[in-house]
Amino acid sequence: MDSRDLTFWIAFFSVRPFGNVRDDMRMARICSVMASLWTSKGRRPREVDFMFFQEGRAAQSPAQIRAVCYQVHTSLTRGSGKRGS
Repeated sequence: MDSRDLTFWIAFFSVRPFGNVRDDMRMARICSVMASLWTSKGRRPREVDFMFFQEGRAAQSPAQIRAVCYQVHTSLTRGSGKRGS
């Protein structure tokens, strides 16, 4: 790859980001929308709640990840008559 190609890809990335970080952002958006369908009024899940690694933000601890998963699980199973496994 020469410098012209590199310059092109840097410019392209600044307009249309790609890669793992962007994929994580897309999945966080999908997860927040899906979780908001089953949550009661009040605090709605945000995209940031589903992004485990972000620039400028400390990574969530395993306890925080478990707490978010538990909240989603209880929201999904509450009132459905089903017991979680």
